[in-house]
Amino acid sequence: MVPGLKPNTRYIFSGYVKAAASGQGGHIGVKEYGGVEIAANTQNTGYEKLSVPFTTGATNTSAKVCFYGGPNGFGEAYGDDFKYWKIYLDIWESRRHKR
Repeated sequence: MVPGLKPNTRYIFSGYVKAAASGQGGHIGVKEYGGVEIAANTQNTGYEKLSVPFTTGATNTSAKVCFYGGPNGFGEAYGDDFKYWKIYLDIWESRRHKR
């Protein structure tokens, strides 16, 4: 569980994930943040950076982040360097303000 988030705010949860073996997968996800559960996955056996953007709901100040392995969440996977951060300004907004 990640506490201390601000309502109606955009964040990204990311980490490096790899499947333990061919045919398996590694997944990261976010749920209980005020929206539907969202996830990213890989079937690579070498580390790949996965990112999941999410926006907290109007009254949500926490989110549950997940890491799991294998097809459909079963099996083995490896993960490293998990983090989350607030999105202050996206590329589109940045380009729009430079005009």
